Amino acid sequence: MTLSCRPVSDLAIIMGLPNHIDPRKLAMQIIRLEGAVDRSCLPRLAAAVVCITGPVNAKVSFENQQSRAKLVDGTVGANVEMQCQRCLDSVAIDLQSSFSLQVVSCDEHVDRVAESREPWIVEERMASLHHMLEDELLLVLPAVSYHPSGKCTGDAFMQQQGGDGVIDSPFDILKSIKKRV
Repeated sequence: MTLSCRPVSDLAIIMGLPNHIDPRKLAMQIIRLEGAVDRSCLPRLAAAVVCITGPVNAKVSFENQQSRAKLVDGTVGANVEMQCQRCLDSVAIDLQSSFSLQVVSCDEHVDRVAESREPWIVEERMASLHHMLEDELLLVLPAVSYHPSGKCTGDAFMQQQGGDGVIDSPFDILKSIKKRV
């Protein structure tokens, strides 16, 4: 597959996004990449979810600021299935992330990153685009996942509200015993 790099005015659409890129060179050329990442290239995301169900699509723009800062902006999205914490069945989750990064060469230069951006530390000339996109998806994974209320088989086990709007609790009996004493 041949990659042609064109200025951002001409959108570079690639079926499969390349893994190894030179972000500084792409920023100097003001390149925009758009395409998909194969699910097999995202092992950490695959390990964190039940399965990746849809394509992982991304749009990434590289630009060079007048202050010589190399900027990376974009979006990445994926459809995954996670385990519902109520019923333990799979629940579909749509992951979407927008990112604004600044390429820096080492940890010491992190303080030079603009407040509106996150650092992307690229020590060598080449960097893994797939790794960076996977990081962005991992950051937007929900801490816990549930089916929508009323659509979960685990809803039957949720605490029911009593007639007066107070949630029934197994500790209510202890409260009544404590009041008698």
